[in-house]
Amino acid sequence: MEKFKHKILYVEDEDKIRQTMQKIFNMFFENFLVASDGSEGLEIFKKNPDISLIITDLEMPNLDGIEMIKEIRNINKDASVFITSAYPESRYSDVITELNIAKYFVKPTRFNELLDLVKAELKITS
Repeated sequence: MEKFKHKILYVEDEDKIRQTMQKIFNMFFENFLVASDGSEGLEIFKKNPDISLIITDLEMPNLDGIEMIKEIRNINKDASVFITSAYPESRYSDVITELNIAKYFVKPTRFNELLDLVKAELKITS
C-alpha cells in the first residue's frame, strides 16, 4: 500500500496514546510527526510550515493545546486542526469557534473514525 504524502502533527502528552497513534498512522502516512506537549508541537510546526493537519490534546504541560493553536494561528490562520480531549466539547465551544477547529473528539478516540475524518479533511479519496 502506498502511503499518503500529507504531513500530520500529533500532539499528545500521554506516552502510550502518542506511541500507539504514531505506530498506526505511520502505516498510512509518510510524514506523521509527534510531540509530547504544546511547546514541542509549536516548535515542530515552525520547522514544518507545510503541515497539512494538526491533531492535538488540550490539557498538557508546558504549553496547553489552546495556547499552541493560538500561536499556530499567528503563523498560519488556515491550518486544519482536530482536537482530542477527555472533556466534552461543550466545555470548549467558544474556543472551538474562535480558533476555527475542524473536528473535536472526546477520548478515547476510535482510530478508524479518526482516520476517515483525517482523510476527508485532507481530501484523500483512496
